[in-house]
Amino acid sequence: MCGIAGIIHRDPGREVDPRVLDRMTDVLSHRGPDDRGTWVEAGVGLGHRRLSIIDLVSGHQPMTTAGGELWITYNGELYNYLELRAELKMQGRCFATQSDTEVLLQMYEAHGESCLTQLNGMFAFALWDRRRQRLLAARDHLGIKPFYYYADGELFLFASEIKSLLEHPQLQPALDPQALQDYLDLQYCLGDKTLFKGIRRLLPGHFLVWEGGQVRVSRYWDVDFAPQEDYDEEEFVPRLAHLLEDAVRLQLRSDVPLGTHLSGGLDSSAIACLAARQLNAPLQVFTGGFKEHGRYDESAYARLVAGQLGAVYHEVFPRAADLAATFEQLVYFLDEPIAGAAVFPQYWARTPWSRGSPWAI
Repeated sequence: MCGIAGIIHRDPGREVDPRVLDRMTDVLSHRGPDDRGTWVEAGVGLGHRRLSIIDLVSGHQPMTTAGGELWITYNGELYNYLELRAELKMQGRCFATQSDTEVLLQMYEAHGESCLTQLNGMFAFALWDRRRQRLLAARDHLGIKPFYYYADGELFLFASEIKSLLEHPQLQPALDPQALQDYLDLQYCLGDKTLFKGIRRLLPGHFLVWEGGQVRVSRYWDVDFAPQEDYDEEEFVPRLAHLLEDAVRLQLRSDVPLGTHLSGGLDSSAIACLAARQLNAPLQVFTGGFKEHGRYDESAYARLVAGQLGAVYHEVFPRAADLAATFEQLVYFLDEPIAGAAVFPQYWARTPWSRGSPWAI
């Protein structure tokens, strides 16, 4: 994952303070330890912290087009970037890098905001169009990558995490009572609300346009639950198998070693099986378990799956004392309370290998 942040003033004569942008960017260093960058001009500033997965050398951000008319800060991966790149090259376009970030820039240059309908991936990005003096921001179809923002007509802020927004001196943290009521009733906040007054989340499958101090949010994708009466089970089973295998194939594209979480459940086991089948080396799998609470521990199933695959198996068993030692850090990373307890083993299943590790998990 990477971290993105940005500041826009409606009055272009009001300069962006680079020190504030630096703080907003660097508070996200845990999301992107490999590289950092900022870009500032009249009334606009973009920041980026990078975790390098694709094109480790020349994928620096914020990235611009050859003419400098478009600038982007981007978090995520376009799984179909090679196919999109090939189509753009057939149209006569040239590339200076091997990165999916540049593909996204050129997709916008070629198709405008309609390019969103052609993207397959997990992403959150903000793209500044200097010619039109407008910002396009978008979040992936299912909301895997986060995007938070604040807008009051004069100032627009965005970031991957709320703590980054709070680095701006104009934004003071205050509780949103309605959002708190949502959380107490439902264990989550409805719609685009957060527990912080004035801070919104861009919803999955939506994009945002900022122009002249005005914000317009629109949906570009939604789940379609309409039944397909002309298919039966014999047709759906191979079709689903093909879609799953193709999705895993695309997501294995990486310039660093790959691994996957493995809980022992149906979904993670299916993904691990499909990934192991397509790799030329043993798959690395990572599991978190509970020794003190056996009825919640599924590590035996994970070991069984790993053994069948010939995978390299890593496991960790956090204890109650570990929760006490890391609780404050978890709260800091999450920004808002999460009702599900799964975040604790998920954090520990990654932590021992994440610090200084080359693994893309």
